[in-house]
Order: sequence, then structure tokens, then C-alpha cells
Amino acid sequence: MACSVFRSVLSPSGWRSRPVRFGAPAAVGALALLALTAPSAMATPSAAAAGTPAAGTPAASGPKVVATIALSLEPLAVAISPRTGTVYVPSELVSRDSFTSGIAMISGSTNKVIASITDQKGPFAAAVSPRNGDIYVANGGASDLWVISGKTGKVITTIPVKGGVAAVAVSPLNGDIYAADDGVSVISGTTNKVIAVIKERHPAGAVAVSPRTGDVYVTEVAGNPSEADSISVINGKTDKIIDTIADRYNPTSIAVSPVTGEVYITNYGTGDLGAGDHASVLVLSGRTGKTITDIPDANLPDAVAVSPRTGAVYVTDQGFGATVGGVFKIWPGGVKVIGGRTNKVTATVPDADSPDAIAVSPRSGDVYVANSLDGDFTVWVIAG
Repeated sequence: MACSVFRSVLSPSGWRSRPVRFGAPAAVGALALLALTAPSAMATPSAAAAGTPAAGTPAASGPKVVATIALSLEPLAVAISPRTGTVYVPSELVSRDSFTSGIAMISGSTNKVIASITDQKGPFAAAVSPRNGDIYVANGGASDLWVISGKTGKVITTIPVKGGVAAVAVSPLNGDIYAADDGVSVISGTTNKVIAVIKERHPAGAVAVSPRTGDVYVTEVAGNPSEADSISVINGKTDKIIDTIADRYNPTSIAVSPVTGEVYITNYGTGDLGAGDHASVLVLSGRTGKTITDIPDANLPDAVAVSPRTGAVYVTDQGFGATVGGVFKIWPGGVKVIGGRTNKVTATVPDADSPDAIAVSPRSGDVYVANSLDGDFTVWVIAG
């Protein structure tokens, strides 16, 4: 029996689909690992029922949480400077009568919040240039990007774009910035001016740049059951679309391995709790664009990041609960670790606090995970 368990959340950039999630109270202590515990009236699905292979599914082991950073606003994205290790977290707090948003700055050395920037334009995503250290913040509510100096932490300019920006990435090869909006706006990292606009069939969602080839990967969600979702591949030299890869299962996030060049895409699935859900982590060859493997993940994979130091792949599973066949079941949230050479799940860090955005520090290798559940807003630091 299938059951859809999605809800919608209003942000400045519009309505976003989110799953209804059920979790246990957070454990106390920075080193505590969180796990979902099913009361007697509930049942936890077997690996087969959850759509995860029973064989080879690891226990909660491996990487450990070494710090928990409390925030006053809900974290939406995480970006880390490869130069300084500073962590930038766009965040917001929406209530019936008010809206507050900003960017928290966290020291990568102490894992303490060291500053915050008020941004009432609805910051939704961020990326840091490895070439000049500046931070590019996508303001979904204002159709523009802020450029923040990596040296001073001050806004140095605003770049207008066509629509509400859902994602942003910076090419480590030429410094150009790619902003996913109604299409893809290409911005010069030297002048901070829009130099090209690439039209897409559907609004662009997530964007990533290959540090090996400079190719740009952009997800598109059709929003129409009769049309397939897809990934566009853009040549980073010509800013022309060179390939379109069909992906009909709601791609939400994308990352490219600096170690292997392989492309990792989280597919949220159809929202049906049956065999046809197709939630997974899709792995593509960076050379051919062909599927290498598709890793099943029934726990709603939402975001992905790759360690530039080890090539390990980290995936946030938001987790959820739903009644199926008259029994309430829990698909627990957490962070999966996938071997970058084997594309096999090697470890899982349980996380009941609805993990969402994720990033890996190029300097320390530590993993930063944005959590938000029932007003408990934190960033976990997992030892990489």
C-alpha cells in the first residue's frame, strides 16, 4: 500500500515540498548520536520494506559527531571556504506574523559562531570561490546574489538575475559563478557581471561544477508527471548545453567528485512508499554521462557532498514516518557515507533532527550537516 507523506513550506522563493518527518527528542551532548526509537504501537520497517537492501546495510558506526552548533534560525544551506575553513550558513525563521533571515558564519577551527549577517532577502543557497575567497549568496526572495568579501565579511556588491535563485556554484577552474534560477545565469568572477544566460526547459534546481573538466551539471524538475525530470550538462568554456540526461525521480541535489570526476545525484523519489518510489543516489560517469550505478535509499535522500580529501560521499537522509497497511512505520533519518571508489554504503550516522544541507571542509575534511526539526536548529560537525 502506497502513501504520500509530503508537506509544503512557504519560503520567500515560493513553496517547497518537504516530507512530514517524525523523530525522537535530541540527545544531550555534542558527541551523542541520535537514533529513532519506535514505541510499541509503532513498527520499524525491515530493510526490504524500506526499500534498502538487507545485505550490506551497515550498522550505525564509523564517523562520529564531534560538535553540535546551535543556531537561532533554520539552516537552509552550508558552504565552506577552501581558503579559511570558515563555514557559511544561510538561514531563516518563518512564523505567522514575521520573517527573519541571515547568514551565520562559523569558525572551522573552533566550530563556534563568530558573526552573522542580516539578510532579509531570503538567502537560500551559498558558494565560496576557491579563487578569490568571496562568498556568493543566492537570495531567493529578491532575484539577486549578494557577494560577501571573504576577508571582511561585508557585502561588497549585489548581482541582479532573472528569477528566484535556488542554487549557486563556482567553477574552481575559471572562477565563473553559476546561478540556478529560471534558467542558469553565468556570472564573471572577475567583474561580478552576468555574462550569459542559459535557457532551460524547466526551472533549474541544483547546480554543481566539475573541478576536473569544468562542466556544469544542473538539475531540472519538470513538475509535470507527463514530462521527465533531467540533468543538463553545460560546457564550462562555451556555456552551451552539451547533453541532457533523463532523471524522472525528482533530483534534489548534485555534487561532483574531485577525486574520480563521478557525478552524484540524490533522487527524492515519487513520494510513494511502495516498490515504485525510486528514491536513490544516482551515480553518473563524468566522462560519458552514463549511469554507473543507482544506490537505493528509501529514507528520502536530500543532499549530497563529496570530500575533496578522501573522495567519500556523504548523503543526508531526511527520514519520515507514515502509516502503511494500518501500521505506523519509521524510516529513520541520518547521514550515509558512500565509498568514492566502490560506490557502496560504508557507514551511517543516525540523525533524528531532519538533516538537510551538507558540505565537507576542504581544509579539515570535517562534514557539516544542517539540522532542523521542531525548532531545534543546529549544525552537526562529523569527523571526516
